[in-house]
Amino acid sequence: NKEYKDKIKKVQNSDITWINKKLRESQSNYIYIDPYSDLVSSSGSIEKAYTTDGIHLTREAYSILSDYIGNL
Repeated sequence: NKEYKDKIKKVQNSDITWINKKLRESQSNYIYIDPYSDLVSSSGSIEKAYTTDGIHLTREAYSILSDYIGNL
């Protein structure tokens, strides 16, 4: 409904980039992976081949993610 949609903040690609940078810089005891970098264009947007609507990923994108995780 409209009221719910108005309360939700739209996440921008720049938000994801900032969060990834902060995670990469932190000194926590976890393994940081960044498959986002493999899916974005030089403009910072998800490549059109990897998304159906700018949010949801295509089968090809999931294949890349699977390969990325499998290589850890």
